[in-house]
Amino acid sequence: MTKKFGKAFKKVKKINNKIKKYTKEKYLGFLINEFSNTFKIPKYVIEKETKQIISRNYDYANDKILKIKSWKNFIKNLFLTFGISILIIFSFFFKKKITKKKEFEIIVDGALKQNEAFHFNEIIKNFNKVCFISKKKFLKNKNIYYFNHKNFFITNNSYSLLVRLKFLYFVFLIFITSLISLKNFYFIFFEIIYKLLKYNFIFNSVISKSYIQSKFYDTSALKNYLFKINGGKITSCTQKNLLEVGLSSFINTDVFFSIGKNTGSLLRELDGECKKIFPVGSLYMEADWFKKRKDLKNVEKTDLLVIGINTVLRHYKLHITEAFDKNYYKFINWVAVFSKKFPKLRIVIKHHANFPHDPKEYEIIKNSNIKLQIINKSVNGSYAHAFKSKVLCSFGSTMIFELLGHNVPGFYVDPNFENQQFFELLPQSKIWRLNNYNKFEKKLLKIIHGKKLEIRNKDFYCLNSKNVSKRISNFLKNY
Repeated sequence: MTKKFGKAFKKVKKINNKIKKYTKEKYLGFLINEFSNTFKIPKYVIEKETKQIISRNYDYANDKILKIKSWKNFIKNLFLTFGISILIIFSFFFKKKITKKKEFEIIVDGALKQNEAFHFNEIIKNFNKVCFISKKKFLKNKNIYYFNHKNFFITNNSYSLLVRLKFLYFVFLIFITSLISLKNFYFIFFEIIYKLLKYNFIFNSVISKSYIQSKFYDTSALKNYLFKINGGKITSCTQKNLLEVGLSSFINTDVFFSIGKNTGSLLRELDGECKKIFPVGSLYMEADWFKKRKDLKNVEKTDLLVIGINTVLRHYKLHITEAFDKNYYKFINWVAVFSKKFPKLRIVIKHHANFPHDPKEYEIIKNSNIKLQIINKSVNGSYAHAFKSKVLCSFGSTMIFELLGHNVPGFYVDPNFENQQFFELLPQSKIWRLNNYNKFEKKLLKIIHGKKLEIRNKDFYCLNSKNVSKRISNFLKNY
């Protein structure tokens, strides 16, 4: 059966093909080859890592690679890479004695804040020996060993003096190649060098059978390679967001723990590599809703909760076609019209805590009865607001799928069915997408006035998330 894709997907796929060709062009291809030969890492690993870095730094709104022409970034990363190369040369003479590698059942990585660490709390309870890669001790579990890697470029003791000198050689090689080609290759190779030093140090010090991280868009082919050559067996990540077209290229992991039965299908279509897509439910919903007390006393009841997405900070990734801006603000306008038409209804737009001011959105809603909520009033976050609302809607939040999987009705507002960033290969979303204002008004009013909607095939949206960590742990233990 032929798969049909929209304009946004086709544009991103075309750019992915350009990125693939770009890694084989004269100057970049030369640097990739030299890096591979110099540090004895397979060329295909460095090529994959380079594709991931370029894709993450691609500005779809302006159709360009960010930083590639930035001389400010060139100078910054020149000094950073040069500084690190000098440090690792001098650190050879002060390097610590090699200690025996510590072995664990699982390594947890990528949690930079308390709430991110808490999402792994239940998984950690299912293992006896856990290594947490972190500079801070967020959780107090006795089975956690915290590995602080902050001085990895100084304390790294696995490199000979000759290899350390090669880092300095490569810094100059990037400099010359960048000047000749008039392109800034430092933004690519600073990240590769940093990652090589960091994870070579980590996996030479601690290793496990399993590795897990939360952000699928932050996976790394190089990190996975280093994990496995040091004795690791399986890398994995969880689904934090819907697989947006602009966010989901070149994902690299052995196992992708998806929230629903087919919510990971786009991964391979956008040039990702994954051996197994395994549905488990939402790790975030389990942690923030099912495993915390129900903190609802300060959360007001609403008739309509609009779940926001961060369009301002991520505009360059979302604005793939001209339809995005036009339809996002049309969606906000529909909510404003609805509010003015039914002024007694309690309507709240709930944005993420890091949401910056959006002047265009503010202008649309300023004379309506819509309340803008940014600061969380509950330890349960946005889930508390969702469970205290009669009906939900959003332009592209993953929470609609999560809540549909738990029998809470919600809709995606998708003017003219032109919102292609979020719904590729998600046919189950179609019945919950409202493509004109009349449908929007009718559907919402029916539910607000008490009509019950049957939500079928809930597992295709999100599996019941009470025991996500148990599913993940059992899978990794039995792999």
